[in-house]
Amino acid sequence: DLVDVGLVADVPDEAVSRRIENIMESDRKLHRSEVGRKVPPRPRNGFDQKIPEFVGELWQLLAEAFRRTNQPRRAVAAMVQYLGLHPKDPEMTLRLAKEYLTLQEWSKALETARLAESLNPTDIVAKLLRIEANIRMVADQDRETSAAKLKELSGELVTLRGSDPGRVDIRILQSVVLTSLGQTDKAEQELKQAIS
Repeated sequence: DLVDVGLVADVPDEAVSRRIENIMESDRKLHRSEVGRKVPPRPRNGFDQKIPEFVGELWQLLAEAFRRTNQPRRAVAAMVQYLGLHPKDPEMTLRLAKEYLTLQEWSKALETARLAESLNPTDIVAKLLRIEANIRMVADQDRETSAAKLKELSGELVTLRGSDPGRVDIRILQSVVLTSLGQTDKAEQELKQAIS
């Protein structure tokens, strides 16, 4: 029995199953089939083409709402969904790197900051986020490796400061690097220059 339920109240089950069997045993002939008959395309109203854009905007709004209400894990989840639809959005990639820093997920922050920097190589904020994530990761390494990496990052900060001397965040990061290297007098000097 193919059908074991009563589909219509006054029709016995056997009549329904017999009808299905008759259709199945019709030697593969389709009712009113024509060779070469064309099916007209489904009319489009444009809405189905806008769905991905709408979904992307929804994820973007959710990410911003979660970020503003101090829910970084949810913000990250929404940003990842958005970036799945718009992978080359440098601004959202930058925001995601910041959220990873907030969550202290240094390796993800570094990877995302590198991606943001590759999407917009002239963006100094992306460079600074990459440097900050690097500084945080270096803290977990052995002293010799971390000192070499911190000196490299310090040199990069000096170069950035030369291109934009008014940025306070560069001096603050430089101060963090110098403190980590045990050069507290120089770190204090950087902070004083940042304040003035």
